[in-house]
Amino acid sequence: MRRFGMLLLALGAWFLIGSCVTSPGAKPDDAGSIYDLELPKAGGGSLHLEKCRNKVMMLDFFTTWSQASMVAITSYSVLHKKYADQGLCLVGIGMDDIGEQVLTPYVRGLDVPYPVLIANAQLKEGKSVFGDLSAIPILMIFDTQGRLAQVFIGLVPTEKIDTVLRRLLP
Repeated sequence: MRRFGMLLLALGAWFLIGSCVTSPGAKPDDAGSIYDLELPKAGGGSLHLEKCRNKVMMLDFFTTWSQASMVAITSYSVLHKKYADQGLCLVGIGMDDIGEQVLTPYVRGLDVPYPVLIANAQLKEGKSVFGDLSAIPILMIFDTQGRLAQVFIGLVPTEKIDTVLRRLLP
């Protein structure tokens, strides 16, 4: 019984931490460099984030081994289908050390409808404009001017993300 109580306590703490939301509010001067990132896509080719300029951009930093990431990708797929025609640019960025070898089958298996990129060493080491990405999953939402509007860490209810997107999208 004590083990069950500890498990419930741990799960509760995990959920509370995962629901934490911060709004760093990146300065417009910092924002231009977010569009400079170009990474290889899972399955081949590459994508330059310049493609997302003047759109609301949602970046999902995830790993294939995280159960929370898998659940999040499923809800992000629904949001992508709902808002892609309204100017949402949703991009996943796989942070796995192995990269392409695990990401391509993972993306195909989940039938992810948006581009998934393979993180480079700079991103993985926290030496990019996006900063420390050691807490996974991390969802960053940028407004149409490239300013950081919201950061979600961990598994977040879809309704919270939907509220932010409705506020930012035209």
